[in-house]
Amino acid sequence: MVTPTPNYVVLEPNKTKRMRFDKWSKDDRQIVDPQNRMNKTVTAWAFHVTEIDGQPADTVFSTLSNKLQLTLAPLIETGVLFTRRIDITWYPRGHATEYSVALV
Repeated sequence: MVTPTPNYVVLEPNKTKRMRFDKWSKDDRQIVDPQNRMNKTVTAWAFHVTEIDGQPADTVFSTLSNKLQLTLAPLIETGVLFTRRIDITWYPRGHATEYSVALV
């Protein structure tokens, strides 16, 4: 039985989230830049999540982070991202936010 999950996976600071993806998409979105309050276009990457922390799921993980996108891009290109579980940890540090990514 699939456990109901929220529409989107939310990363918690300094806590690892283990997920399995089966497909992804990207689209452009209009947002208001939090620093200068001006509209800008960003590219969002959305991943369909079939498993979270060992439990079946049917939800979405989405990111606007260029740093995280650059880390995930080679895994998408090789297809590895869709054959293995992935651990993602978010380390918020103001504008210098970092992510740790590991294939499991």
